[in-house]
Amino acid sequence: MVVCQLFPAAMRAALGLGMTARRFPPPWSAEETEACYIVRDGNEQCEKASPMPRTPPDYERYVDADDSMAGFSGIALGFWRTAEKLRDEAEKETAGQGWRTHSSIHSAICLYHAALECFINEEITFSTARLETKKLTEAYRIQGETLNAKKLDGFWSFFGLSAKATPDVTRRAALLANLRKRLYHHWPVLGDERDYPTDVVAALEDAQIARVNASWAAQCSDVLLAEWAAKVVRGFVDEWWRLGRAPAQIELLHWDYGPHWRYPSEKAAASAPES
Repeated sequence: MVVCQLFPAAMRAALGLGMTARRFPPPWSAEETEACYIVRDGNEQCEKASPMPRTPPDYERYVDADDSMAGFSGIALGFWRTAEKLRDEAEKETAGQGWRTHSSIHSAICLYHAALECFINEEITFSTARLETKKLTEAYRIQGETLNAKKLDGFWSFFGLSAKATPDVTRRAALLANLRKRLYHHWPVLGDERDYPTDVVAALEDAQIARVNASWAAQCSDVLLAEWAAKVVRGFVDEWWRLGRAPAQIELLHWDYGPHWRYPSEKAAASAPES
């Protein structure tokens, strides 16, 4: 320890003051099992087995007689509305441009993704508050997964709707999930349209946006791509309402919110005479 404090790594190497081998050599790996996470070092030695949080929360005590969730806070609509506002601002600021790109579109796409994932998790909670523990455990597992094709399929399967769900709705939602993942893990690269990541290419093609010789990140700031993301999310929400349950009227209003929609309270405030 004294040697390490007095001499930096480069100096220790020059002086021949080597360090002992690491106790847990890299690379490390993590394996997920039904019971726990298993972490192994470079020698395939198990270093840690952490139990997984498989016990679902108990929501039944919060359910009213009419099956509404007392005090339950949903945030999917907040993500949706913020994404719509960003898209609306971008559309207004790029009106008349040949190539309508805007710096806020990346954020809007990620917010649409967040709205969809939260919607799925919240609908599972609303629908499973009175189920037995085994079914709740399955629901909790689906909620804990990152949004991808597996989670989307698991959502429909959980409610017994796999055979009834429109495949194209799920496919497009998976494209949005893959695009968001690529945006989250973006790093600057130089290249033309032939070097675009496959996830980006798939989303652009589904949105019918022609690729250009620019960075793929710049291409993903196209206002049309945010419009596509909004349609993907709304399409999934509509599909669930068609197959799963009838939405309340207030939910229809919220999810119908577009670039020019306002809450009734906002409309009333805007039309109120000035004092």
